[in-house]
Amino acid sequence: MHVLAAVVARSIDKSVCISSQVTGRGGLNQVTNMGLATGHRSVNQYDLDTFHKDYSFKLSPQLDDVQRYEVLEMLHRYKLVFVRDMTEIKPSTDEPMKLELHSNRKMFKRQYRLSEPDKVEVDRQIRQMEKSGVIEPSSCSHNNSPTYLVMKKNGQKRMVVDLRGVNSLIIPKLVQLPQTEQLFETVTSSKPRYLSCMDILSAFYQIGLSEESRDLTSFTGPDRRRWRYTQAPMGMANSPSALNLLISNIFSDKSRFHSLACCTWMTF
Repeated sequence: MHVLAAVVARSIDKSVCISSQVTGRGGLNQVTNMGLATGHRSVNQYDLDTFHKDYSFKLSPQLDDVQRYEVLEMLHRYKLVFVRDMTEIKPSTDEPMKLELHSNRKMFKRQYRLSEPDKVEVDRQIRQMEKSGVIEPSSCSHNNSPTYLVMKKNGQKRMVVDLRGVNSLIIPKLVQLPQTEQLFETVTSSKPRYLSCMDILSAFYQIGLSEESRDLTSFTGPDRRRWRYTQAPMGMANSPSALNLLISNIFSDKSRFHSLACCTWMTF
């Protein structure tokens, strides 16, 4: 899931092009145009170089040294919005997502067959998710969704929990999405010089899942240990609507965010 925000930039005197590639997909991992205001540097050069290396930002080679450090200082000022991996993601403080069902039927599907290398990779990703607080041990024996791996564009594999069976039991939560035409009208009405696009790392994992809904997400690891989600899972029917509602509420105050238009959609 990519969460993208089209940002209308005000007229500025200086612009730079930056791209951030952090572990997985996060931060500003799409080319982003951003405005800077010049001023006295508040962070020394060594700390900025260390910050640059730690977060693996890709800066335009067209920048000179002065511009490059101005960009790094601005990014450092807002470093709390960047994460290097899943363990640094902070959950939302909003009310957790609660799943309502139209049937009390249990949904138990057998685990798919995995190759030995895939078992090792699934185990690795499960450990990372547990460390991040995204999943926790489950004692539920009534529900089970199978896991498998899909190949990403970068050649790495991502673990997927097949929640299609569980989704068939969930009452959909409908949230009105903005029309594409209106979205572009909002973005372009002030004739911006720059458009910025931001991708949030593992956005669903920032949304809590209510205690009474967690057993529905139970799955089995290759070592036969049982797990369940504590955060909104990827592939859950109501996860996109919950995320869209959260982002819309955050940026609803147009007196503060008058130059921001938000929309969410899935990419694979």
